[in-house]
Amino acid sequence: APARFALARAYFAGRGVSRDDDAGERWLRSAAEDGHVRARYLLGMRLLYGAGGPPRPVEAWAWLDAAARGGHPDAGIQRAAAEEHLDRSQNSLSSKDAQNAAFPRRESGFLYEKAGRQFPHSG
Repeated sequence: APARFALARAYFAGRGVSRDDDAGERWLRSAAEDGHVRARYLLGMRLLYGAGGPPRPVEAWAWLDAAARGGHPDAGIQRAAAEEHLDRSQNSLSSKDAQNAAFPRRESGFLYEKAGRQFPHSG
């Protein structure tokens, strides 16, 4: 995961490779899915502020929550920012709905099932 995170950052910055945000996003997501805390944080931030597309605060919240649980020092603050972006309807999602909204179907609940945790309710 650390090498994939470094490659993602290289693609985003165009360091040693041609700048390619799509490739950077793929490598970043791969590192995040494998548990890289900084990758989870960066992915959450990109999703929260719409880097590469519209903001996706539900998915951002999930990745920032995973980063916070992994010990990233800034993730808890940014997770709170993601909560502020959520609609009231999204903020009251059930655990299962939040998992499905946050992750592609094949990865639904991936982070929490892998860790043996329940997806927390933020309502």
